[in-house]
Amino acid sequence: MKKYNEALEDLNKALEIGQNNKSRMDITSILEIRGETYFMMGKYEDALSDLNELNKLKEDLNTTRKMLSERGTICFLMGRYKEAFADFNKLLEIESNNYINLQIRGEIHRIMRRYEEALADLTKALEVKPNNLSTLAIRELTYRSMGKHNGALLDLNKLNELLQCDQDDEDDEDTLIEQVFTYFLMGQYNEALAVVTKLLEIEQDSSAALVIRGEIYRLMGKYEEALTDLTCALEIDIDWETNVLGIRGLTYRSMGRHNEAHTNLNKLNKFLEYGLNYSRRGRTFHMMGRYEEALKDLTNSLEILPNNMFALVHRGETYHMMGKYKEALADFAMSLEICPNDVEALKAHKKLLVEMNKT
Repeated sequence: MKKYNEALEDLNKALEIGQNNKSRMDITSILEIRGETYFMMGKYEDALSDLNELNKLKEDLNTTRKMLSERGTICFLMGRYKEAFADFNKLLEIESNNYINLQIRGEIHRIMRRYEEALADLTKALEVKPNNLSTLAIRELTYRSMGKHNGALLDLNKLNELLQCDQDDEDDEDTLIEQVFTYFLMGQYNEALAVVTKLLEIEQDSSAALVIRGEIYRLMGKYEEALTDLTCALEIDIDWETNVLGIRGLTYRSMGRHNEAHTNLNKLNKFLEYGLNYSRRGRTFHMMGRYEEALKDLTNSLEILPNNMFALVHRGETYHMMGKYKEALADFAMSLEICPNDVEALKAHKKLLVEMNKT
């Protein structure tokens, strides 16, 4: 118990530092650990308070357009296309004609070789904004992958024509951003680098431009330059923390600096996998005998992470306590299918079977 109290003192100090730094990552990580510490001490009300605060913080962030877009984009950059696709689907449920979200979902479809779906999204995006360079570039690649060379040629010709016309507006920030993404998507990194550098000459404190240039440098193998830009972006605006952690983690990995890569990516993953917090709070509700609330949280967790063993076992135990044996058996069966030798699942399953044999 003494060690837990010492841990709580350290966590309280760390939380104060995180709040002063305004770092969402630090605050969420500390609340998560402190909530777990309270749980291990049997202080369920305190654990619940931290988990409620943690879930509120993450739900507030994850249900806003900004956060969905931010998380979807970083998942996309990390090659986690299914998660990115889910976020951009949610964004398009909120605003079905947003051409940027249609464009990115179209690009995800293209990467996953779902060309017809990609074409539908990209064509719809071009109906909203007909001369968007990035969308044309992605659709041209899609047509080419489908073997529709006439469509690809038409888009490519239009793209080149628009890029030529845009030289007249080379100091317009929106035009420069569009050019950066177009060159980036076409794999023309030198051209993209030149344009984003010009953009930073106009707006030196643009975290967005620094993050984009950092990613371009990473893809070009210029890792030190990438790290410099990403660190500067974070110093200017802490709200870019998720993007920076993802790209910086991948940069460190490419440099062979695996400890630093692990630190960055692990911190990011804890934040992205916010569904795990539902399962922790659900377990806390279960220990307090608040089974309906436990069931709701554990089910929410499984909707986000269907194979979450922790949530499956605890939901099975919750069903058991509620006398819903059929549902409990189904959860235990699924958990043992995922991990046949899981001790907790085996114990919970056996306990249920013994009780069922008595009735």
